[in-house]
Amino acid sequence: MDNALRHAASYVEVALTRQENTLTITVWDDGPGIPERYQPYIFDRGWTPETARREERTSSGLGLYIARTLAEQYGGRLTLNSAAAPDPKQHTAFVLTLPAGQAPPGGGTGKKSKKH
Repeated sequence: MDNALRHAASYVEVALTRQENTLTITVWDDGPGIPERYQPYIFDRGWTPETARREERTSSGLGLYIARTLAEQYGGRLTLNSAAAPDPKQHTAFVLTLPAGQAPPGGGTGKKSKKH
């Protein structure tokens, strides 16, 4: 969400859909997009576009890495769909898909229990 708000030209869309066995959250923005040469690295731990351009980093490069790692731990996926400028359909979309109605890893309910 933070990246979408920071990079959008004028529009951010968040959509939540549920199918029988999956829950999908899509965050879409009309920003400049992510160049194809950077897309294979976007989920790498510590990677940022600034790193590739040998510029001073403006973020830790951990957010997307952590998000994808958590998605995978819960049996889901986090994917990227982006078209970079000057493509007239420039955009970036991150799509999080999670299994619906399943317990978190370890069989818990996801709720903290009270200690007696």
